[in-house]
Amino acid sequence: MKKIISILLCALMLVSALCVPVFAEETDNVIEFTDSVYEFSKDKGELGEEKNYIIKSGCTFVVPAQRTLNVPYSSTLTVEEGAHLVVNGQLNAVGDVAIYGKMTGLNVSGQENITCYVEFPDLTAPNIKLADKINVCYYLGKTNDPYGDVGVAIEDYVLVDDTGIISEETGNYLPVPYNTYMYVRVLIEENGSEDKYDDKLFPVKCNNVVIPFNQNACPILVTAGSEISFDPWVNDSTYYNTYTIILPEGDGYTVYGRNGELGEVTLKYGQAFSFRVELEEEYNQSVYQVYVYNGNGWTDLTKEELLEGIAPAVPDAEGYYTIANITGNHSIYVEGVISNQMLDTFSQVFNIFRQIWEAITKIFNALFGEGGNLDGIFGGLL
Repeated sequence: MKKIISILLCALMLVSALCVPVFAEETDNVIEFTDSVYEFSKDKGELGEEKNYIIKSGCTFVVPAQRTLNVPYSSTLTVEEGAHLVVNGQLNAVGDVAIYGKMTGLNVSGQENITCYVEFPDLTAPNIKLADKINVCYYLGKTNDPYGDVGVAIEDYVLVDDTGIISEETGNYLPVPYNTYMYVRVLIEENGSEDKYDDKLFPVKCNNVVIPFNQNACPILVTAGSEISFDPWVNDSTYYNTYTIILPEGDGYTVYGRNGELGEVTLKYGQAFSFRVELEEEYNQSVYQVYVYNGNGWTDLTKEELLEGIAPAVPDAEGYYTIANITGNHSIYVEGVISNQMLDTFSQVFNIFRQIWEAITKIFNALFGEGGNLDGIFGGLL
């Protein structure tokens, strides 16, 4: 009888063992998966309640097809950075799931209980070479708007350094709900050259894949723990702001660049640009002056207001004018181009007035003698 009871107890223990998962050693209700590959196969039991399950860094946790990984109510499942949760079957998140590493698989239910932790670089790290100052901001949305959530003003984005994510508790991670689009922008504030970089074009890397901006922001679908980086592009002239040089064209003259540019020319921050003025043959007797205006909003000002206090530009020996350092939009004005025919007319009129003046002077001297001062008073005007 005792032998039969012993056999039955052993059988019961064996059956019970098949109903509980084979986990690592449990400490204070914390159960860790540390194998390089852990397959949640049929012989593994369901996760228990009121437990904290952790897939450790370096472990790939596989949920096979036809199998469902249920995270019970009052339990948590954490995928550490460097860990990978592969859902070939199904994940049912009743309890909380926190993903710092990677998760692949689309058959996921209970998405509202899943939080993905997006890692941002530490902006104070010595290996990040920043020009002056760089800020990262984000906006969360449910739609994939290729223009960065049109209608969302940049003021509505949240600065990463204002969220408190860089702390001893969370590190550099930002919690984002599963299946949410996160729009990331880089805001650059530089001392003395705030327009050097175009933050609308500044690219962001997500999990080492470059995600370029379209218009306002960089949309990233957060379905697993993601890493955001951008430091490889800081100080790269590829992402400098561009500015416009307006080359005018008027009666009798054309302004063109050294390489034949005409009209509006686009240049990057810090570039130099040379141009010259070419007069038409019928205007080549003109004595003209060139003015360069550097600034924004010139369409709201009159030309007289723009040119007030600006000295004429000076050409080099080849006749080229050079803007040495482009840091804003420029307009070029050419003043004093007159047709040769008009100059001849002015010259003839001038000569007539001179002849009249000389005649008046002679008459005055004849009447009042050579000591008269008419020529001294008015002669310098002609």
